[in-house]
Amino acid sequence: NGGLVMLMSRADAQWRKLTNEDALLAALEPLGCCGVVASAGHPVDQWRAAARARVLVGAHGAGLANMLFMAVGGHVVEVAEPGFDNPDFYAMAVGLGLSYHLVVADAPSPGRPGYQDISVDVDRVAKHVTQALAQRRATIVEAQLQGI
Repeated sequence: NGGLVMLMSRADAQWRKLTNEDALLAALEPLGCCGVVASAGHPVDQWRAAARARVLVGAHGAGLANMLFMAVGGHVVEVAEPGFDNPDFYAMAVGLGLSYHLVVADAPSPGRPGYQDISVDVDRVAKHVTQALAQRRATIVEAQLQGI
């Protein structure tokens, strides 16, 4: 699938799971998405996948730190619950030369704020990913036209 888009799965996490992650992965697969479960496999494999990815997608959590291995000009799409007020991954992305997109999830499941499972509008995430991939292609074509 090319690995243009990397979805960091929290399927086996204790909290902040995307309850409709399967639907999200299905919507993103035609865009070159591969799903990576943070606790599965060797961390080096995650790092390699992130290094190939143009877009990293995931619910707020440590798996988004894989952006450290992305090339400058990549995109991070973070999904977080309504009322989210943690700018850590935004600051990291900007500091690394990556574009950052926040997609606010639907109402979370009951529970302690910041730890609830969430669902997200799959079409909204797919739109951000499609725009990110289109922006990346436009930048590459522009560089080629300028002889860079």
